[in-house]
Amino acid sequence: MALDYEITTKNEEMLIHLKGDLDIYSCNQFKEDVNKQVKENPMDLIIDTHELEYIDSTGLGVLISIYKNLKEFGHKITIVGLKPNVKKIFLITDLDKIFTIKE
Repeated sequence: MALDYEITTKNEEMLIHLKGDLDIYSCNQFKEDVNKQVKENPMDLIIDTHELEYIDSTGLGVLISIYKNLKEFGHKITIVGLKPNVKKIFLITDLDKIFTIKE
């Protein structure tokens, strides 16, 4: 499944809505788009994953890359709406200690 995403800003926060699969086949353009916006206008980031079906190690690497760019500016990433199968990956890899995860 492809990845669809929408990036908006509101109240000094960037909101990213993900739909589909964040994997090796779909993450390059997403990474470029988000990192470009982070560098142009750094702010806290909220990633809505209610419709994210799957993430692989490449997708996790993209999120870590975005996190590192945001950290330079003192901002954070909050991930909301993880499905159980996707949340399990964050827990196994201890990324729940890096990202703020909310239901």
